[in-house]
Amino acid sequence: MEDNNQPTAVLKHIPTLDGVRGLAIALVLLHHFTQAIKPRHWGDHLFYLPGHIGWTGVDLFFVLSGFLVTTILIRTKERAHYFSNFYSRRFLRIFPLYYGVLFFYFVILSSLPISFPEGLFDHQLWFWLYGANFYTAIEGWPVRPLAHFWSLAIELQFYLIWPIVIYFIRQQWLVWIMIALISISVISRGVLAYQDYAAHVMYSLTFCRMDAMVVGAMLAYFCLRHYHSAQFEQILKRLLFVSALLVLIVLATSQSLDWREWGIFSQATGYTLIALFFGCFTGLGILAKPQTLFYRCLSSKTLRFLGKYSYGIYVLHVFFDAVARMYEWHPSGHERFQDHLILWSLLYITVLSVISIGVAYLSWHAYEKQFLKLKKFVSYK
Repeated sequence: MEDNNQPTAVLKHIPTLDGVRGLAIALVLLHHFTQAIKPRHWGDHLFYLPGHIGWTGVDLFFVLSGFLVTTILIRTKERAHYFSNFYSRRFLRIFPLYYGVLFFYFVILSSLPISFPEGLFDHQLWFWLYGANFYTAIEGWPVRPLAHFWSLAIELQFYLIWPIVIYFIRQQWLVWIMIALISISVISRGVLAYQDYAAHVMYSLTFCRMDAMVVGAMLAYFCLRHYHSAQFEQILKRLLFVSALLVLIVLATSQSLDWREWGIFSQATGYTLIALFFGCFTGLGILAKPQTLFYRCLSSKTLRFLGKYSYGIYVLHVFFDAVARMYEWHPSGHERFQDHLILWSLLYITVLSVISIGVAYLSWHAYEKQFLKLKKFVSYK
């Protein structure tokens, strides 16, 4: 495939994608920082609604990863050093912070004479080998500072396999392969749910969750071919509406926003429909014109700032939440917070968000950025 057959705009930096990434990390922060809070009346339920659906921020990250990675892979397929350049650049982006945090947890913290959550230093090999999702499926959730590493493991496993698929599968077969992979995820979750496996098993296994990244990959495939097509934008709008309606049906069927309480039908189809919704949302963000309100919202300075540092925020924020919960500073942790639950929650979310963003900002400029300078040695050009 010749590179100049594809619209270069899809490969250039797209401001709205930073905004979508910022929205994803905002959802995740709201979810993790409000977990375990029990609303008492309808006002509380309304306030905590964004946090209750915030777990879908991870699905949005998956869709974005699938889109960005597939765009790069398709565009660079015919270039020299296809595999080595892709893997080197990916590893330079994700490994320094990931392994730096593990070193902090397993080496530095373990040597300090202070108490930490029980089990923090157990089963380290799963994490060093990017197998946190398999550990979660087999043993259950790890202790809180590491509980979110399952998603990082899924993304890396996708990065390892997907370049091979893109390289060896003919373009005319690629869409059918993607549809087959999405179908495998749906069927796998349905079978496991039918056999009464715990919900976290379907939630954390790669073959059960790869559909979100493959939806992002399909978006990349069609964007590269129909970027300037008005009809493509209309199709995305219709699919956005249909997928939103189907997601509402799934939620109504399960009568819960919590994936842990979903039945067989919801487990099988829910994640795919959410991914489809986010895929259409992301696609419309990519196609949005600068004069539209949608574009201005997604390209706002706040969302773009959050998007730029989203990886660091995601990796680091649960540590601060774990420390706060350990000392009973979380609004759910003490009776003294219950009389002014929403106010305490706002304060908690604000303080921990500021700390997480601040540390992620410092990590990017003082640490991660130094490794990214090495990307010049593995350029796609």
